[in-house]
Amino acid sequence: MQNLKLIKEKVYEGYLLDNVKEVLGPKKFEEFENWIYGQTVGEYEGKILIYRIDLERFLNGLPVVD
Repeated sequence: MQNLKLIKEKVYEGYLLDNVKEVLGPKKFEEFENWIYGQTVGEYEGKILIYRIDLERFLNGLPVVD
């Protein structure tokens, strides 16, 4: 997904939630919210960060990893 802005830190990589919401659009984002509900997310500069691996699993139709 071209417009996703990957944030790379020493211990994690991910995308800001607002960026994910913008790129996925309303319908797909709602599916993503249901899929990731209850999973751990990160924080970057006070904003919610979705881990790269979690978004990739969702986009590939794989289940969450507890």
